[in-house]
Amino acid sequence: MVYNATTEQYAIYGIPYFLSTMIFSDFIFGKIRWPLISDVYEMVQTPLAAPALAATILRPGKPSFKVTPKGEQLDRDFLAPTAWIQYGLLLVVLGSLIAGGLRWWYHPGERPQLVFTMMWEFINFIIVAAAVGVTFERKQRRQDFRVRPTSPIPAIVQTASGERASVRIEDLSVGGAALRWLDKDVRAQDIRTDDQALLWLESGRTPGQVFFVPIAVVKGASGYIHIRFRYASLNQKAEVVALMYGDRTELERRLNRRRKRVSFLTAYRYLGDKAMAGLWRNMGFVMRSIMGFPRQVVRSAAHRRGSYNEDFVAAEKSGS
Repeated sequence: MVYNATTEQYAIYGIPYFLSTMIFSDFIFGKIRWPLISDVYEMVQTPLAAPALAATILRPGKPSFKVTPKGEQLDRDFLAPTAWIQYGLLLVVLGSLIAGGLRWWYHPGERPQLVFTMMWEFINFIIVAAAVGVTFERKQRRQDFRVRPTSPIPAIVQTASGERASVRIEDLSVGGAALRWLDKDVRAQDIRTDDQALLWLESGRTPGQVFFVPIAVVKGASGYIHIRFRYASLNQKAEVVALMYGDRTELERRLNRRRKRVSFLTAYRYLGDKAMAGLWRNMGFVMRSIMGFPRQVVRSAAHRRGSYNEDFVAAEKSGS
């Protein structure tokens, strides 16, 4: 027992403190960072930073700085080295929740105190579960960074036979794009095997001028086609880069679209959903790797729980 107090006394002092902290945090950081995301970030970083911090304290005259590699891609799924530390912390928190449940059952007189301590411990469990989920590094299937224009970019697809179809670019990268098919006279299937198809666009560097890029269709379904650019010159690639990053107002609109406040309930529900989905995927990977658990069973169960965003800290909206 931490304090000999009633539930009402805990509520009188605890609830105003909790609400004022959340309101102040939302007022200062509401458009930049959702509630509890900083806690997840610190939980993930602590096992990584602790050895370096300890080494610096023990030998302050011999610190070393290592530059992390940039632009590399992951070719396989794996667990980060700190995953087992996070699992250990998760077991500690889970054990405390179980112990709290037993005390609730066998010591009814302590229930007023247990109500609030168990609430905080449950929040700790969600935070640590999210940290465990983050340690599962997923294979990167995407080679280039993608942007979604705030307004779809109009374009024209020209087939080898000269037919033209109107499309809208809704997802763009240096390597390719996702096109929404608008023309009903020309079928998307007509260019799937057309090696001479072209994509015509208005230049982002010289307004009023148009340029074309040879394309190859990767796949198509339900009114959309996904294409890969086959650049014939460096100038064509420069034009695509200009469409992605050349307009400052477009970049600001994308950033402002992500910087929005959400309610406390929405933020906590988001964190809970992502934490549980990430924990389940992490445990599924461990079972497949160590115990040979059937992959399809784990995958189907994770699918029912919803997809997990491997870049979990994308909720830290200014950096995502």
